[in-house]
Amino acid sequence: MGMRWKVLLSTIALGLGGACLIEGVCYEDTDCEGDRICDRSLGLCVEPQPECRSDDDCGLGKHCDPDTQTCVDIACTRDEDCRSELLVCQDGRCVFAGPIECPEAMVAIDNRYCMDIYEASRPDATETDMGEDCSRAVSRQGVMPWWHNPMDSSVFDLFKQACRNAGKHLCTEQEWFTVCIGPEGHSYFFGDVFDVETCNCVDTFCDDYCIEHGIDLADCPLGANCGYTFESFHDVPCGTFPDCTNSYGVFDLAGNAWEIVETSAGGYQVRGGAFNCAGARERLKCTFNATWSALYAGFRCCWTPGVDPQP
Repeated sequence: MGMRWKVLLSTIALGLGGACLIEGVCYEDTDCEGDRICDRSLGLCVEPQPECRSDDDCGLGKHCDPDTQTCVDIACTRDEDCRSELLVCQDGRCVFAGPIECPEAMVAIDNRYCMDIYEASRPDATETDMGEDCSRAVSRQGVMPWWHNPMDSSVFDLFKQACRNAGKHLCTEQEWFTVCIGPEGHSYFFGDVFDVETCNCVDTFCDDYCIEHGIDLADCPLGANCGYTFESFHDVPCGTFPDCTNSYGVFDLAGNAWEIVETSAGGYQVRGGAFNCAGARERLKCTFNATWSALYAGFRCCWTPGVDPQP
C-alpha cells in the first residue's frame, strides 16, 4: 500500500472523527464485512451493484442468475437453449454457429469472443513514446503500451471508454483468465515453468546489464529481484518478446504493464504482473491480483460479435 493511500485514508478518518479510523475503511475486498466490496478509489467498503436484473441485461449465451444478480453462461443440451439463432450448443455451452471473424489485430478465443493481440496503446504511440491521444485504444505491435501510474477509478473509466471508442469492451476478469491459463490450464500465461526471459519482468535484463558492463556472468547476481540491484528494468514496445505468448496467439498478457480487467460486480482487478514488480515468480501467475494503486496499469480490449458494435 503506497504512502498516497495512507495519507488519503488518514485524512478521511481525521475529518470524520479525530484520530479514530472510520468503519469500513479498506484496502481490498477481504477487509469488508458481509457482501460488501472495497471501492479502492475511495478506500471504503460499499454495497456491490448488481451486474444484471434480468436476462436482457446480459449478452449472447448468458442469462442473469437471480441469486447472485450476475451474468453467467447458459448451460445447454440443445441449440434452442442458447436463445439465439447465432449460437449453437457445444460441449454444454453456447458458442457461435460459425467461425468468428475477428476485427484486425484480434484473435478468436474458443469461438466465443475476440481479444486484442497486443496490449492497448494510444493511436499516436511510437516505438519510444506512448503518445498523448487518449481517444481510443488500438492493438499494434512495435509501439509503447498505454499505462497509468497510479491506478484509480478515473483511470478505470478512461480505459473502459477507450475500448468502447474502438468498438470493443475492456476485457473481463473471466475473458482474461481464460486466455492466461490457455486451453491447457497453465499456471503462467506461457506455461507452468517460470522463466525471466520469456516475458518482460523486473529480472529480464540483469544478464544484459552484466554483459554490457563487463561483469562476468559467473559473478553476476541473477537471483530474484536482481533488476533492482542494477536498475535495469523498463517497459518495452508491444510484442517485443516473441515467446511471451501461448496457443491463443496473444502477446504480453504477462509482464510489461499490468492489465486492468473488469469484474462481474463492476469493479476492476489488476492482473499479469509488470516490468518493475518484485517477486515476479508470484506476480506473473494467472491467479495473482494486485491490490495496491501505485503500479503501472495497462489494459487490452475484447470484442463479442452480436454484442459489441463492429469496430
